[in-house]
Amino acid sequence: MSKDGLVSIYVRTTYRGQRAEISLGTRIFPEQLDKSATRVKGNSRDAPLLNSQITQTKAKLERHFFLLPTQ
Repeated sequence: MSKDGLVSIYVRTTYRGQRAEISLGTRIFPEQLDKSATRVKGNSRDAPLLNSQITQTKAKLERHFFLLPTQ
């Protein structure tokens, strides 16, 4: 948490025991995060954009893991 109370948003996924985590380069106040839904709460114009970024980044990570050779 930064001095101004903001926290970074990370997208984390696990596939076959392998975990990947990527920072979205965005910070929000902790109370803006709905942890159970893994979404940004609120009606601000940033919330839908951040939620879209979360969804797209997670899909990219999952595609990456899907393309990994099976062992």
